[in-house]
Amino acid sequence: EQRLTEPRGGEEIVLSAGNTLRIELSANATTGYQWRLLPGMNDRILELVSQDYQSDPHPLGMTGVGGTAILIFRGVEEGETPIRLGYARPGAPPDVEREIAVSVIPR
Repeated sequence: EQRLTEPRGGEEIVLSAGNTLRIELSANATTGYQWRLLPGMNDRILELVSQDYQSDPHPLGMTGVGGTAILIFRGVEEGETPIRLGYARPGAPPDVEREIAVSVIPR
């Protein structure tokens, strides 16, 4: 598994087919904002396997605590495709966008 923490956009990743890429981004679900996959990724080359959110450790009862959005992708077949991510409230355009270039190569 390859890991990319806090990408700023413009990163170029090489991933072998069958292997996974874990992207971790700061987030705060209590604000209504979330990271989401934007159109443009070729899912014949790369697939989103899972998306999760982990809250940062905090005292019981404390609200408004941030955390980490975790997206896991798997290389499917050889090719190149972007991963475009947006940080937005549901139904709103993204306030922040990140684009990561991924090349999937044979095993």
